[in-house]
Amino acid sequence: MAFKDLGEVVEWVDALVVGLPVYSFGKFREGLTAEMGKRFEVSVPAKLRAAYGKDTIFVRAKAIKVMPQPVAAMTDWRGRLTVPPPEGDTVIVADPGYKTFDWFAMRGHVIIPDLSGAFDGGVPELLKGVSVAITRKHPNARVDIQTIEDGLERGRISLVGVGSIDFSEYRQTVRKGAMIIAQRIAEMLQRSQQSNKVRVDHLILAGGGAQYFEDAMRDVFAGVDFSVLPRPVLANARGFWKVATRMA
Repeated sequence: MAFKDLGEVVEWVDALVVGLPVYSFGKFREGLTAEMGKRFEVSVPAKLRAAYGKDTIFVRAKAIKVMPQPVAAMTDWRGRLTVPPPEGDTVIVADPGYKTFDWFAMRGHVIIPDLSGAFDGGVPELLKGVSVAITRKHPNARVDIQTIEDGLERGRISLVGVGSIDFSEYRQTVRKGAMIIAQRIAEMLQRSQQSNKVRVDHLILAGGGAQYFEDAMRDVFAGVDFSVLPRPVLANARGFWKVATRMA
């Protein structure tokens, strides 16, 4: 896609930024940095193959940075502010994804490890709950994650051999599950706040599962300055891009 947009083929990328879940960052950072430093074979767009003379090209990055994934969303959020938050304020980015639910805390430009964390699950837990509820009511229904997401978005879908399924009743299943997870995170943060004598001033919601958790997070963290990034599924990508432009 990049070659197609550029209209030419290049063998070097100025900067490459990738993210890891918070809980695995320390363990896999060095290994991923080394892996990203290798050459990658990339397909050449059909329209450029005649000029280049090959179907593929090996590409390498000049500079590589591996970072905790929610830091990218934090970067995106900061880039949108007209006035930065006070240096003493604690900001947490919550990033519910499709593998893990991560949260990352900073005060000014200093990371607060004890207020950062992650656990496996999040979105999968919610969708699994919907799947169980559907199967209980429609024993012949076989639904995957994409089907469940489509159903929740559209409100109703039809399945061969089952008929039309009304998903409006399963939105409450999602809300209940999201509330349980949000309360779990709040309890973990409360324990960390008490032991570290800090408070949470700003909570930012990003990630692919933001739509499922927004209401629950607002309710559980009432009293905390709360915001959801625009098109939250792209928040980390935008943040990675901003970091990369500073490296190039």
